[in-house]
Amino acid sequence: MKTERFRVVLDTTVVLAYVQTKSDDSPNREIIRRWARREFDVLWTRDVLNEYIDKMREFGISEDKIIKFISQFVRFGEVVKIEFFHYESYPEDAKDICFVLCALNGHGTHIVTYDRHLLDLAHEYSQRFSISVLKPVPFLKKLREFLNE
Repeated sequence: MKTERFRVVLDTTVVLAYVQTKSDDSPNREIIRRWARREFDVLWTRDVLNEYIDKMREFGISEDKIIKFISQFVRFGEVVKIEFFHYESYPEDAKDICFVLCALNGHGTHIVTYDRHLLDLAHEYSQRFSISVLKPVPFLKKLREFLNE
């Protein structure tokens, strides 16, 4: 069954790469541009946004840039209510659980990440939940195929 739209959770590693890049050719920048054009939906929870904020502060991102970025998520992303908390398999890093719960509860189709703890679960999550866990470049390739580009 083909989904109507990709429903995507962006891991902190992708968000950090986006806010720190100066390259217009960055795959992370392309992901955010495509989301801004509404080519796919981005899912978020309060815990996901808190993780973004904590990491951006840790990496010295300015408060103005953080507020601007988070405001876009709140305004244009889709908030997910976490109703189910127990799954048999979680990432090794407890801070990554919020991304998994967001995708599972939000009927996500993709988690986009550079994080090995999430990437280690790619096969299992694909088989059990039909959620693709991909790095940015393979995600963009799938998105382009989906959009017939």
